[in-house]
Amino acid sequence: MSSLKRPHISGTGASSDGRPPKAAKLSHEAEVQGLRAQIAILQRFIVEQGLQTSTWQGLLTKTPPEIRTQLENSPIAAETIDKSIRAGIDKAYYALEAKIWELDLSITSDDMSRAMVEFIPQIQKLAEMNGGLSLAYEALLYLGEHSYARVAGTSFGYGSRPSDRLADELLYSLAKRRKDSQPDYNPLPAVERLGKQISYLRERGIESFFLKSYNVLSAWVKGPEAADRTYSSLKAQITTAHQETLNEIETPGSECYGSPSYVLASKMEQYVPDVRSLAYVAGGGLRLAFDLTIFLGLQYYGSLGSKSYHKGYGKQVRPFDNVVDELLVEIATKIKDEEPGFAPVAEVEELEKRDRRLKKVGIKTCFPKSINLMWPWLPGAAAKFHEDIKKRIIKSYEKSEKQLHDPLSQHKRASSDWHSIRSEAFIPEIKRLNELPGGVILAFELLVLTAEHSYLRDVKLGPFYGWGDKAPEWWCPRNFDLVADDLLAGIAMKVKDQNPNFRPTNELVQLKNSHQYLAGYNIHTYFPKTIAVIESWPESDSVPRFEGPMTFPSAHTSATQLGQLNR
Repeated sequence: MSSLKRPHISGTGASSDGRPPKAAKLSHEAEVQGLRAQIAILQRFIVEQGLQTSTWQGLLTKTPPEIRTQLENSPIAAETIDKSIRAGIDKAYYALEAKIWELDLSITSDDMSRAMVEFIPQIQKLAEMNGGLSLAYEALLYLGEHSYARVAGTSFGYGSRPSDRLADELLYSLAKRRKDSQPDYNPLPAVERLGKQISYLRERGIESFFLKSYNVLSAWVKGPEAADRTYSSLKAQITTAHQETLNEIETPGSECYGSPSYVLASKMEQYVPDVRSLAYVAGGGLRLAFDLTIFLGLQYYGSLGSKSYHKGYGKQVRPFDNVVDELLVEIATKIKDEEPGFAPVAEVEELEKRDRRLKKVGIKTCFPKSINLMWPWLPGAAAKFHEDIKKRIIKSYEKSEKQLHDPLSQHKRASSDWHSIRSEAFIPEIKRLNELPGGVILAFELLVLTAEHSYLRDVKLGPFYGWGDKAPEWWCPRNFDLVADDLLAGIAMKVKDQNPNFRPTNELVQLKNSHQYLAGYNIHTYFPKTIAVIESWPESDSVPRFEGPMTFPSAHTSATQLGQLNR
């Protein structure tokens, strides 16, 4: 029986299968760990030295690419930069706070906010580093806590807080990233932390502090029904406060009895920040805030039968109306940006109806900016606006004719360009019509109509019915012609671009006939540019030129008859 030989194993040799001995393997692993530790120490040293000498970016550019990547991706870099940012925030904050303690009354919380702006881009870069997202999130909260003065008696400024919007948008972005990438992310600590500060600052007139991010995070904490619950709660509070205040105003013996209704508006204004906050709540908060803003604004007024409406109401200054009006403009604009087809027909009609009723008692501040913003979004807005302007142009002309009748018979004359001055007042509205969807061709037709109502044809005086007709060359300025001609030529080219087959034959005949008529009185400013533009188009030569005798209506020819004569 042959004997078995044991393999010889030395302290440094290898096994028969080529594997290193256990001791050698452990020694190798220890060596690797040691090298890693040394690399970490070197990385920390490089990062810290770069930060301390303010040459971090310069240092990175000089570092070989493979080492640069390691430095940027190292958790050590993120941690060190986080400490550097916080140190910078502290330095900026306490420098201003020291001035406050030295009784420098010029320092306000606005200055604190401005001092924080430079750190926001640094925090944004930190968020992109390895392990930097959570650090940047916390650093941003830390920055917010140092963006206002905490020394008793310090002014909270005048609302110029540039850090609020930038920090709010960044925190919202970082929170979304954490929610999507970190399953264990909990927004509750930030909500509680921000909530206390927001309440504190709101009492001192600051309403822009992390408004968007706070409400989004709060909605995540409260759940998907947060927007609906907030809406219902606020609406109930507003309704109760409105009724209680109205009762005080109309109850004899109460503190507010007999007060003008603007007092009611001042009570309602306290809910504006809460309604604005609702707009940022996920789950339909923006639309609910739109509805609630209108509801709140309409609570600014008591019953139209209330005596408070007739106590010099139209003479009262109502600054609170503008606050809620601007809030609705802000919210409606955001909805329109998100939903291009947004057309709040019922809401605008309700606002217009209330506005008309309030104007009867002297109030002209019921959502004027909001109505002006939103009505062009409604279906058929251009056609409706066109008809409204057209009626007013004709009415204005007929009124002028009536007013001119007596002065002419009594030899008391108005300005010779009275009609053109009145016509010029419609130019801004026609410009607006031109910008509405479907309003270009309507604006063209309306401006021609306005032009044809910008002068009078009188058998004896022609267009000269007032002072100015005795000048050597029958002077008549007609500033309207210069403005309207440029506008009409531009609109005509715009229509032509949209519809190559556009042929304004009737309008061109009207313009050329009127131009020829006025030229007979040495007035050569009547739409020469527009006529030249239209005649330059192919087939325009086919438009018949007026060659026959002019027909002069009397000074009292109706607007309708004048339009027929010019066709």
